Amino acid sequence: ERSHDLLHIPQWLQQLDSAKIQAQLLFLTADRKTLLKRFSETRLRHPLTQIQTALPAAIDKEQDILQPLLDAADFVIDTSETNIHQLRQQLWKLVSFNNSSSMTVMLQSFAFKHGVPQDLDFLFDARCLPNPHWESHLRKHTGRDIEVTAWLGKDQLTQAYLSDIEKLLKRWLEAFAETQRSYITIGIGCTGGQHRSVYLVEQLAKLLGELHGNIQIQHRELSNRA
Repeated sequence: ERSHDLLHIPQWLQQLDSAKIQAQLLFLTADRKTLLKRFSETRLRHPLTQIQTALPAAIDKEQDILQPLLDAADFVIDTSETNIHQLRQQLWKLVSFNNSSSMTVMLQSFAFKHGVPQDLDFLFDARCLPNPHWESHLRKHTGRDIEVTAWLGKDQLTQAYLSDIEKLLKRWLEAFAETQRSYITIGIGCTGGQHRSVYLVEQLAKLLGELHGNIQIQHRELSNRA
């Protein structure tokens, strides 16, 4: 039975490690609602469905079977809110992570209204800051444009928030690096994922780049807009 074979994978990986063969497990997941939608749209038959087992029950059974693999995974990517292009980008980043001798820091901006990324190590909420969206001349721009960066750069609350995050991360990223972590993901969210979170990610990339050479940036909502 296929489910029986899957249970052996963690043991096989340990055997490879004992033989000094480097192998890592990548686990792709998605929430239940997304899985139901994908099977409905593609009309593909779930391998665990039977006459007396409907699709929702088959998905629940699959998650139970795969839980040991999820627990043993070196990398987990939640694809619930990810399109094929974003998934390809994340996979390429994982390749670069594995080829690097130092820890890679991923900075990601996102919109809370579209859900929080599930693979974050640090999460910061920028919705308490002044929103350029309510300034008509700034609405069409993003946190990467000079119009927005100049506006937020003059705001004392935003600069205090940026300074506090910088101090926290500069203190603790080094501790994570010493545990031989290959990468760490930092998420900064705001309402629409266009202005405040994007600005903070871009600024932090510059500030943290002074200490950590491997800085990656991903603007989830800007990628979706493109």
